[in-house]
Amino acid sequence: MSLRAAARAAARLPARHVDDGAHAWRFLGESCDVLCPRCDRLGVVRYLRTDDAPRITASFHCHGCHLDVRGVPLYRYASSVLPGVDWFGPCCAQGERSCGHCGARGLGYCRRLDAGEAYAMHRVQVRCPGCRHESELTLSVLPMGDNEVGHEPATGMRLARSEPVMQGRFVWAYNAGHQAELTRYVAARLREATVVANAGFVSRLPAWLKSARHRKKVLAALARIERRMSSNEE
Repeated sequence: MSLRAAARAAARLPARHVDDGAHAWRFLGESCDVLCPRCDRLGVVRYLRTDDAPRITASFHCHGCHLDVRGVPLYRYASSVLPGVDWFGPCCAQGERSCGHCGARGLGYCRRLDAGEAYAMHRVQVRCPGCRHESELTLSVLPMGDNEVGHEPATGMRLARSEPVMQGRFVWAYNAGHQAELTRYVAARLREATVVANAGFVSRLPAWLKSARHRKKVLAALARIERRMSSNEE
């Protein structure tokens, strides 16, 4: 969609948006639109809460390559990424300890990894900056979010509703409801809040996305997402 067409579409949306403090997680609801990490096919991660499992778990099944992921806890920020664990997003390998040769607390390591690298990055050789002795350091490999392009929070899968707006900047949404709310906010000429600052997801959006200067470009990107999703449903 062109910028002019995006502006015409925005003119049909409400001119006022009221921030009720909704967190982005509220829009996850029962599902999140993703791309299969194996075959890149459009799919859906679904969420379930059962009586015998008070935590919400996520499941995914690809109808193209039949990748099956089940029972992944939605809240897994402190979980390590180990072989066999269904995490498909970026990771962080990190570790720190004292040097076993001179006793100085100088051994440290931190590196961002792609999902495939995580399984081979649990031990590294690190040189002490004091005595220069080289020792083995055991690492913790933790799942990382990607707020730039967006990711599904339980599995790390790429979001289907993610689109570049300009160089290095993306707009993304978990599902249709999340995207609709984001579109209403971006299009609104008057933005009000009924809660304290920084409580809802719209108040935490990056400044460039909230800027009226980029409104047309952001709306055009959101329209491209909607058109792409509609074509995949046909």
